[in-house]
Amino acid sequence: MAQTPPEPASNELPPVVVDAATQKKKSAAAKKKQSPPAPSQAEAPQSEPAPPVANAGASPVSGAAAQDIVNPITTTGSRTPTEALRLPYSTTVVTREEIEKSGAVRLDQVLRSVPGLQFGTQGNAYPRIATRGLRDTADVLVLIDGVPFRQLGGSADLTMLPVGIIERVEFVKGPASGLYGRSAIGGVLQIFTRPDSDTAVYKQKATVGSDNFRETVASGYTPLKGGAASIQAGISDTDGFQRNTDREAEFVAASVDRQITDWLTVGVVGQFSQVDAKRGSIIPLINGRPAFGITREDNFGLPGARFEGEYTSLSIPLKATLGNGWEVHNIFNVNRYDRFATGGITITPNTTPTNKGWSESDTRQEILQNDLIAQWNGGAFGGIANLSFGGNFETGRMDQASPSFSNQPTYLGPNFTTPVANAGNYPYGIRGATTLSDTTQTIGGVFAGLDYTWGPWSLFTGIRWDTFETTVERSGTSVVANQTGDKATKRFGTSYEVIQSPAATVAVFANYTEGFRPQLPALETSGGVTLPRLLEPEFTRSYEAGFKVSAFNNALFAEVTFFDMERVDAQRSFRVDADTFLFTNARQDVEGVEAQLRYRANDSLSGYFTYSYQDAVNTEFKTLTADYSGNTIRMAARHFAGAGFDWRFGNLNWNVSVNYVGERPLRDNLPAGQSQILPSYIVWNTSLRYEFDRYFAQATVNNIADEFYIADDFSAQNAGNAGPPREFLFTAGVRF
Repeated sequence: MAQTPPEPASNELPPVVVDAATQKKKSAAAKKKQSPPAPSQAEAPQSEPAPPVANAGASPVSGAAAQDIVNPITTTGSRTPTEALRLPYSTTVVTREEIEKSGAVRLDQVLRSVPGLQFGTQGNAYPRIATRGLRDTADVLVLIDGVPFRQLGGSADLTMLPVGIIERVEFVKGPASGLYGRSAIGGVLQIFTRPDSDTAVYKQKATVGSDNFRETVASGYTPLKGGAASIQAGISDTDGFQRNTDREAEFVAASVDRQITDWLTVGVVGQFSQVDAKRGSIIPLINGRPAFGITREDNFGLPGARFEGEYTSLSIPLKATLGNGWEVHNIFNVNRYDRFATGGITITPNTTPTNKGWSESDTRQEILQNDLIAQWNGGAFGGIANLSFGGNFETGRMDQASPSFSNQPTYLGPNFTTPVANAGNYPYGIRGATTLSDTTQTIGGVFAGLDYTWGPWSLFTGIRWDTFETTVERSGTSVVANQTGDKATKRFGTSYEVIQSPAATVAVFANYTEGFRPQLPALETSGGVTLPRLLEPEFTRSYEAGFKVSAFNNALFAEVTFFDMERVDAQRSFRVDADTFLFTNARQDVEGVEAQLRYRANDSLSGYFTYSYQDAVNTEFKTLTADYSGNTIRMAARHFAGAGFDWRFGNLNWNVSVNYVGERPLRDNLPAGQSQILPSYIVWNTSLRYEFDRYFAQATVNNIADEFYIADDFSAQNAGNAGPPREFLFTAGVRF
């Protein structure tokens, strides 16, 4: 229900204090959803200054607004606090309350209520998010408390993020490079980790479950004079549902901020995460179903196949309040990511012997980035304006060592454990020379934007210009792959409240947005000749239009979005032989509609419903020998649906969710009609939670029907990754 946000603590960092004019805009929007005021209230002066409200650009929205799952105030779509109703972009918010009641322990479970998402984990190591036909997590910009979380090429390693430390998630669909720069070509996922509290809070919980899953998470938060301190830590361990896929992970984050003067606040944020996981194998498929009677628990990966990752990050956020509506924010971040990963998981239903693709890569990556933004909030020309401008700088280096392997053992189904050739070289083949690669990348950009509200109208505009340079050097050759370029991206969105009444508010909206991502160059050796391989930067343009409805005193929120997104120069891989992939540029177009309905019937009952339809097509996809233009993008289903409800009775809370993913082609690099079609699937989940005093106990069952489904695949082969089987989880926790 609509509530006037209370005054937050001044210790959230880095907050943007919204001045009285902007708060008046938000208060006016909230009043439209409430009953008409009494005469004495109506006569109250309207020019009285309102208390400041913290911007959650890098920390959670505080107070009652953060608990309003129906029409929340979000910041990811515009970098300023904006009601979802007025924001001309498709936005979904998942609160800490929803996460806890669902019993989620993985990120895909947290994002169940986001329309049209697909998930897949390749070999227990690479969880991916697919949205609107885009197949890679690199297509979605991931932010943690306002700081980009990504590797040099743009991908985010989501294995490094335990669910237990997440306080709030915002997902904005569509390109957003005009606001955030590179990597935001398909959407923005922002994760907030700081607790939403104005008082000291300590929480701890422990979970045990199927496949010997164990996790302990603790967090503490305490306000300080002019600041706050917080810490979150977690450790998890599981045997995995596939055989020999043990996984261990640790995470710790700590932050402290302090108001140094009346106008300056300084903070420090540190994060450390470590993952050690054995890798499972993908499942060979025939007619869209597992071949040779293979179960999802089977693992034909080679001994020692594993993934080890370590991430360390240090951020220094600053906020300067200059008066007269002006504020300046700066976030400096330096991070290091070390990773050792192996292959050895390839299993396909080939009629000829094939190897398991053993490979090794030892990578060290270091990135330094700085984001500066200046904002002015105030009244202008009878409306409320928010002017922002600034720039960012990012430079990084990645060193990688990759040994070569030859004469590897080969296998032929259905026996994937006994080699049929080169058995004497079991298990990896003959190790050859190690290739050393050195990649450097520098990206800089400047941007300006104006958000303006005048009565029922809201306007969001912005333009950004980025320049980049990437260089790749490799041992054994003097050839260097170097690519430089620049890109301008724009965003324009508007909404208009066509109906404004105490019973309901209806807004129509439209937007045009752009996104870009530079692709890492590489070196290719063919016939003894080494040449640089340079792919054009990926670029997306998107048109959206739709409407949003808030009704019944803000107890119901509905959104319908029609979109058409084109991706230019999409990077695509195709197989040349059993061991070699090449890459090319392609063009893709995705048209569709997304809808979501959220309701809060009363304090005890709430729920949601989502539906998505998309037509995702490769408009141009040519390889050296074939043309696959016109094929549906691999793994892109046409239909998605989801629903859930949460019912509280006394101390008990019951949560149920269901998700449907329709039929989809396994591959798109085959002649039309020859790709396997994966069947649709439905996954049911439920959780029962009992709270007493400050303690709680919870039982969760995921995939109740034990559906055997293929979640996703990224190998462009006749094989896929199995979705998790039925799992039971038991959690107990305490909050002080």
